Amino acid sequence: MPAIFDRVLTVNLIANTAIFYVAARLYLLPLVPRVRLQQILVPILLLHSMRHLGLMFLTRGATFPGMPPQFAYPAVFGDLLTAILAFAAIPFVLRSSCLAKPAVWIFNIFGTLDLLAAITFATIYNAPVTMGPAYWIPAFWVPLLLVTHYVTFVLLSRRWQLWVASTAQHLIRETPRSLIQIALEVGYTSPSHFAQVFRRMVGVTPTEFRSAL
Repeated sequence: MPAIFDRVLTVNLIANTAIFYVAARLYLLPLVPRVRLQQILVPILLLHSMRHLGLMFLTRGATFPGMPPQFAYPAVFGDLLTAILAFAAIPFVLRSSCLAKPAVWIFNIFGTLDLLAAITFATIYNAPVTMGPAYWIPAFWVPLLLVTHYVTFVLLSRRWQLWVASTAQHLIRETPRSLIQIALEVGYTSPSHFAQVFRRMVGVTPTEFRSAL
């Protein structure tokens, strides 16, 4: 019977991930087409900036004696680096910098792999039995982080091109910058690729859009 109860953490992780996923599908993702990219992405980045909380796995009193270092050290330093990447990406996103998308991709891929590695190592080295007070991290915190990583992937793959088109339209209307400068500012080093994306999202090329003003 005790061996069965040792699997309760796995149940909590799976169940809470499913619940957060349903919540995201019901309440968060429907907002994606209607709000600015930054309004969803910046709160997610701020949330992940708190992943320094993973340091609890190396803190006396937060875990029971016997916490396997094969799990603890990769989890702690992976989370800490993810927190730094998330926080560093915020200024780029707020300024709509051409570096915003690469910065968010780096954070999101690294952070997702970090969580998957932590779950794998925790299972291999039976870390849950030594979690102690830090139990809430994989039971509640990790499911929330996993789902917000998923939402970020959705934003990067779907919403980003809408943001590019909206930002580019604003720059074309309100500034005298060349189309090449605007393409670079919204993250495209290839003007032709930028023109293709703009036409797909707006219906006309950037040149045609500027001519119609």
